[in-house]
Amino acid sequence: MTNYRSELDGIRGISIIAVILYHLDLSTFHFSNGYLGVDVFLVLSGYLISRNIIRELKETGKIDLGLFFEKRSRRILPLLITLSIVCQVLFFFYLLPNQFIDLAKSSISALTLTSNFYWVNEFSEYSAVGAAFRPLLHTWSLSLEEQFYITAPFFFILAFKFFKKNIFKPLIVITIFSFILYSIFSLNEWGGDMAFYLFPFRIWQFSIGALAAHLEFRRYESNSKLLQRPTLVLFSFAALVSTLFLGQFTSYNEVTDRLIVTITSFTVIAFSSKTNFIGIVLNVKPLTYLGLISYSIYVWHYPLFFFARIKESFSSPLEKISILGASILISVISYYFIENLFRKRTTLNRNTTYSILAIGFFISVTLSTVVIINKGYPQRFGDFHYNFEEMEKEQERYWEANSKFTDFNFEDQSRLKVAVIGNSFALDIATAIKENKKKAQVYFEGRTPHHCHSITKPGLPEFDPIECTSNIPLFTKNYSQFDVVVIADNHSFLDIGNTEAVDELKKNINRLRKAGFKGAIVLVGFRPEWNKTPFEIALDYGAMDEGVNRFAAPELIYSAPQIRELDDNAKEVYTISGVYYYDLVDAVCEENFCPIIKDRKILYSDKYHFSLAGAQYFSNHLVEFLYKINEQYKKN
Repeated sequence: MTNYRSELDGIRGISIIAVILYHLDLSTFHFSNGYLGVDVFLVLSGYLISRNIIRELKETGKIDLGLFFEKRSRRILPLLITLSIVCQVLFFFYLLPNQFIDLAKSSISALTLTSNFYWVNEFSEYSAVGAAFRPLLHTWSLSLEEQFYITAPFFFILAFKFFKKNIFKPLIVITIFSFILYSIFSLNEWGGDMAFYLFPFRIWQFSIGALAAHLEFRRYESNSKLLQRPTLVLFSFAALVSTLFLGQFTSYNEVTDRLIVTITSFTVIAFSSKTNFIGIVLNVKPLTYLGLISYSIYVWHYPLFFFARIKESFSSPLEKISILGASILISVISYYFIENLFRKRTTLNRNTTYSILAIGFFISVTLSTVVIINKGYPQRFGDFHYNFEEMEKEQERYWEANSKFTDFNFEDQSRLKVAVIGNSFALDIATAIKENKKKAQVYFEGRTPHHCHSITKPGLPEFDPIECTSNIPLFTKNYSQFDVVVIADNHSFLDIGNTEAVDELKKNINRLRKAGFKGAIVLVGFRPEWNKTPFEIALDYGAMDEGVNRFAAPELIYSAPQIRELDDNAKEVYTISGVYYYDLVDAVCEENFCPIIKDRKILYSDKYHFSLAGAQYFSNHLVEFLYKINEQYKKN
């Protein structure tokens, strides 16, 4: 009986292709059953581990547990520890505090072989959109395999002791029992998550692999060819491939599909050989090579796909092919310089291996623990904080600091002198000007309630206009010492074409002129408004990176093109009133989306107002516009 069956690497190759195609999430052809490639891995692990244990028990009557667990540690842990450390270092620069804490916790769970328990509690729906934004979610299946490695030797020791060498009966019993348990839980909403993630509900897949190993020994010992079934292998292989890759056409339900994949994997493993047709197909070099490096590919591709998403480089087919190529390249390097290095006992002896693994484990767990203790290092993101309580405290400090403009110096002729009139929306504008201290100085005057669109007229009829008209004194002050007066509020599309609002604006301009102001008057245009706070959007996205900006686009109350259309209409209406119109959208939006994050800082404090980082973001654009308008007005 041969120790190495190269066709099994071919099966691994097919499985990893299915998993990758599923995670690529191709729009043209969605491989909806590709995730079942993991189930093939489980059956393969059941076969290979059981095969080694059964051989050792038959030959020696015992199992060298020290050697067994050493081999498993060499196989799994070096790459897993490397992944944990790399992810924590890399994503330090991108993940929001809450997500960074989740990464740290999931890293500890992966290294302690409990990742599947962690994810069943923290994030149940593996196929959900949010799954793509959890870089270590895929380690749940590695924990499943590790739990099998821990329990398998003891199961076979007991099976050989009580059933001698006929272990078929206990394997059948445990397979049937586990499958029934899986089916009951999987078909009920309350148990589906446990059935997916937890080991007791997946034992049947490992034990079916073990049955394949048992049948192989039976065939070898009886020197029988009766168990070779090339036609059965051919049909099973066809069913396996079609279920994995054509799931959108051939899928039944999750339980049935998983059963088909498990049974057909068993058949191909148990009955294929290098000499039959399927064995020859599975021995194709590119396929077997993918199988050889499949563990590295599985470990690295998922966090790399996640990284591409948060860097906004995972949309087009070319981008996906590029990141896939990078994943394979890194996997090849990983295979030769990590996997192979640790698997060869001639290169690293047991003591050296365990020492390196212990150091790596300590570093990784320490990094994770420090992240958790420090609450995800929220200070990485400047004025952005990781929960609403902190955001509110920050905003209180923002209002307190920026509602006081007490350092105005009328004697300074080197800087543009700007007066800003309006409500809290105007405070954002005043803050943006204030942030450009070298070029401008600003005075803020505002008591206008938020519903007083166009400064003095209510945008909605249910509001009392008396409260809005009480703001008229803002326009009767003498602003003659200023170069520019800026009017800013949250005027909405309701004001466009509202002749009453336009008339009131004209009256306010006349009041400014009568009070002595002779400079340029600027009306600030529309700003992006959101269905959710950008903070919540960033949390949904799962990372503090500019990749969130396109992700946020659907949460705009009006899309970027719609806002521009509103702005164009407003500009035509309001410029007739004798004011210059500042197009804020041009300053803060791209062609098809409006960023909520720049340089890892969030630009909005709520659905409508800018944060300090947001005010800083358009500060130069605004001040340069005001300089230009001031010069233009003087010439006229």
